[in-house]
Amino acid sequence: MNLNKSIKIFMATLAVILIVHIPSNAKVVLPAIFSDRMVLQRDAEVPIWGWAAPERTVRVSVPWLKEEINIKSDPNGKWRVDVHTPTSGGPFTLSFDDGDKLEIKDVLIGEVWLCSGQSNMEMPMKGYTSQPVEGANEEILMSNNPSIRLIKVPRNASLEPLGDFEGSWEKSTSKTVAESSAVAWYFANYLNKSLNVPVGVIVSAYGGSNIQSWMSKQMLSDFNEISIPESMTEVKTPNREATLLYNAMLRPIIGYGIKGVLWYQGESNVVNPFNYEDLMVQLVKSWRKEWGQEKMDFYYAQIAPYGYKRYIYGKLVGERNGALLREAQLKASYRIPNSGMAVLMDVGEQDNIHPKKKREVGLRLAYQALAKTYNLQGFEHTSPMPSKLSRSGNELIVEFENAPNGLIIKKDVDNAASFFISSGDSIFYRADARVKSNKLFLSCDEVDEPIAVHYGFENYTMGILYSSSGLPVSSFRMNGWE
Repeated sequence: MNLNKSIKIFMATLAVILIVHIPSNAKVVLPAIFSDRMVLQRDAEVPIWGWAAPERTVRVSVPWLKEEINIKSDPNGKWRVDVHTPTSGGPFTLSFDDGDKLEIKDVLIGEVWLCSGQSNMEMPMKGYTSQPVEGANEEILMSNNPSIRLIKVPRNASLEPLGDFEGSWEKSTSKTVAESSAVAWYFANYLNKSLNVPVGVIVSAYGGSNIQSWMSKQMLSDFNEISIPESMTEVKTPNREATLLYNAMLRPIIGYGIKGVLWYQGESNVVNPFNYEDLMVQLVKSWRKEWGQEKMDFYYAQIAPYGYKRYIYGKLVGERNGALLREAQLKASYRIPNSGMAVLMDVGEQDNIHPKKKREVGLRLAYQALAKTYNLQGFEHTSPMPSKLSRSGNELIVEFENAPNGLIIKKDVDNAASFFISSGDSIFYRADARVKSNKLFLSCDEVDEPIAVHYGFENYTMGILYSSSGLPVSSFRMNGWE
């Protein structure tokens, strides 16, 4: 790690430590996640916590409750109350008084989502240098909406769990949206328009991070192949070291009332995609446990196709590692209850790991949430998933779930994904494809008795198989011997 980065991380960590160590004569202090302009999850028991002088009574007043809540801080000055929120409303002012009153103003009641992952989740609406977000300038211009609120947890890393971070909630304006996660804002905007309630998004994302950096030591206890640093002096890349981002960027917000999680990560794990499925299942299970919400909805974006270089971070990347990572994410979707995956087979770019089409990502994640979490109906929300493999003569037949109005194959697509079939001898031949209803029929002259299929199973390709409503099918492989 270079010296400047080390100093920045140390100073950020020191600032948080200073915030949460409360002297005996302290006034009420709230963590950054509770600030002016925040959104509290509606119709829920939401925790509110903070610090005061040790064993001091704090009077908490919220406008929708008839009586004050009195809570006594513990010997370390920590206190917490659980408040039931109304179905919507605001703006409200909340007060906290231990003799010196602290107020939080302009508080809304609505839907709150945590948005986490790596650079494609972190990518601001204004884009990265020479890597724009498609349509961003007009979107930024039209983004003024006081009922959408955003807060970003700044990049940080720590060996030990932290109690706070530096930041505050902001209203959706052209200035704030330009600097905010494009995926998170598109998602929030679709929810706000569809539900007609305030929406708050918490963005905790760090470019280049791998999945294990967002997991605690306990979460990783079954993954002996993953090492956990014991000292920051041995850390060269904090965003790719196990537990460091969990400690600094997730731990301070665990417990804040949220409806669910959006996750867009995976590119940094293509160097070793083979344990990703299990890691993801464990991450979701553990985050739900830490929030005390065992059925908390978790929706994620499958990584988009990309022409990975031969080496990433000094490690060899195979020609199909990207496809293997997508496969791991697809398999995880079958194992994780109350989840959904947004397939991005049609938004990838061969030479850009940060696809410009972020609206599609936010929209497809919103489809998942609006249908599964909020029970809206009348639209397709999940990409077709391969469910059954059979054969009729020399044709291999793949049957799909989530294709109520059938499948389509798009023509004239550059770098189009191909279908390959095999008789089981490990030699695959390009196949002709046709669709009827929710079934895909594959055949080729070289294979008389096909039993295996690959679709789009390479690092970079563009999907051509869709639902009739335009949701792309993930790359996949199936065979008749499993």
